[in-house]
Amino acid sequence: MEPDFSAISYIAYTFLNKTIRPLEVLKSNAGWYIGCKSENGDPIARDSVSYYPSLYQARAVLTACSWTQRRTP
Repeated sequence: MEPDFSAISYIAYTFLNKTIRPLEVLKSNAGWYIGCKSENGDPIARDSVSYYPSLYQARAVLTACSWTQRRTP
């Protein structure tokens, strides 16, 4: 049985040895995105196809599960 990928990173789970990391809103030079961090706090995966112009918008789509999840890194 696969985990609930609306709550954890599909990219981390699939491509990083079944690593289970919670999804959260992160910031990069390109904008805000949905992804996950390592245990050290370093970003390790971008799960969202899109970048968002604001923290508010990224949090809203994550909460509403209205974003598109990438299937490859």
